Amino acid sequence: MNNPASTAAAAPAQTPPPGTKIFDSRFRITVLSPCYDYSLTEYYHNAYTECKRLTAWFRQPDGSVREDTVIAGRLSLPNDSHIDRARNILTNMWERENQTDLCYWWDVDIPANPQDILRLFLHAAAGKHFVCGLYAMKCLTPTFVANVVSGARPDSETGLIELQHGGTGSMLWHREVLTTLRRHSGVKPYRCAANTPWPGETFYAYFTSGVYGVPEPGAAAANWQSEDWMVCEMWRELGGQVWGDTQVKLRHLGRLLFPPLVAELEDATIALLTAGNPHLNRERFITALDLHAKLIAAKN
Repeated sequence: MNNPASTAAAAPAQTPPPGTKIFDSRFRITVLSPCYDYSLTEYYHNAYTECKRLTAWFRQPDGSVREDTVIAGRLSLPNDSHIDRARNILTNMWERENQTDLCYWWDVDIPANPQDILRLFLHAAAGKHFVCGLYAMKCLTPTFVANVVSGARPDSETGLIELQHGGTGSMLWHREVLTTLRRHSGVKPYRCAANTPWPGETFYAYFTSGVYGVPEPGAAAANWQSEDWMVCEMWRELGGQVWGDTQVKLRHLGRLLFPPLVAELEDATIALLTAGNPHLNRERFITALDLHAKLIAAKN
């Protein structure tokens, strides 16, 4: 685990272009990434490296203004197979030791780009303290890891839509989220185990998974909530809002990048049919395409 260090302290004062938005020096992002088996995927590593180049202008405690990276650094946690506990450790370490106002949950199977990070950063600057990028479930049916609040519609200017649940694969928090969540009865303190780097210390369990809430109409029992959807539930119960940016549509690394872009599927199909692949059963492949076309026509 590495604690981010600000690069702004040693940088000389600069003069921003006229009309430039100036942010407080603390208003930067710490990336939080659980990585159980040390495996930072190539997609993630390249994306993080690119996003680290994103800059903005920040006012320092001495009143000077300097350009610096929007991402201050990263906290990662290997060797913890329990995702609830891993997220709690990272959250508590950021809360205790870091000097940034924002944290971005960024899972290692989610490619992102600087424009995604910038949009979420600007939403936070506009007062949205809990905002998510949308990303696909690992299935070929295009479905995002989010539930929209009933009747909600995306804002035509910001692209934001109110969510009931969002995913921690891409979730930006302001520090005030933690202050608020500690008022919820579901956020309990816990004692760190003796075999951890923090033996006997008290952390807060912001993340937990399990059966939560009341049964839906007609259901015999309440739903099981994953750790990310549970924290959304608690935040909303305290009066907070969860936002999703409909313009930040991320892919999810599995056996494929889910969902494959239509253009990628088209290109792959053309390549298979024209490249003379000796392993392709052309007759069987074309039959499958014809069947798919008939199914689409039947639905329409």
